[in-house]
Amino acid sequence: MKTIQFAGKSLILDASGVLLWPEREIAVVADLHLEKATYFAQQGQLLPPQESRETLSKLRATLDRVGCRSLILLGDSFHDAEGFDRLNSHARQLWEQICKTYAVTFVVGNHDGLFVPPNTQGADCLELEGITFRHQAIKGALAEISGHYHPKASLKLRGSRITRPCFIADTKRIILPAFGTLTGGMDVHSREIAALFSTDYTVHLLGEGKVYSVPARSI
Repeated sequence: MKTIQFAGKSLILDASGVLLWPEREIAVVADLHLEKATYFAQQGQLLPPQESRETLSKLRATLDRVGCRSLILLGDSFHDAEGFDRLNSHARQLWEQICKTYAVTFVVGNHDGLFVPPNTQGADCLELEGITFRHQAIKGALAEISGHYHPKASLKLRGSRITRPCFIADTKRIILPAFGTLTGGMDVHSREIAALFSTDYTVHLLGEGKVYSVPARSI
């Protein structure tokens, strides 16, 4: 875990990819992309079929470990608007357990369409104590937490180059890594991401049980 100060609040970046706001007992997670495998299977492209179950099992275990009361899903929780209906019995049971245990806010992403699952509170964006939670970052935001870009970064370590999902943060915004099992990533130096940040933003790479923080300029 890594504690950072953002918009006057103490937030925790967990190595699982979940952001925590301990004072409010809130967990925030982005880009589950549930049922991505079944979406591509419909088009004849086969992917590992248990990705939703694996993602939701990991999410449930993480939420139980950190002890939050509320969960904010930052968009693209499903890979498409019909994804919820394709959940198999095991994945659906996990989803329902999460929604019964935690107060879930379902921020709608570009993949979700207009769909909002039952037992969740749908929102285009959410503002709490001056912090705006939305799916995709916008320029000019003053205190914003978002997802969408699936950021990743490469770092040279002991002669080898490793690539890991990461959080990105400066004084105005935090972008979360994708939490889903079947999600790719966009490099932190890509044009789309770099345009949102100043030159002194920090990259927080996810390691095995630890978050490694480095200035973006050193990567």
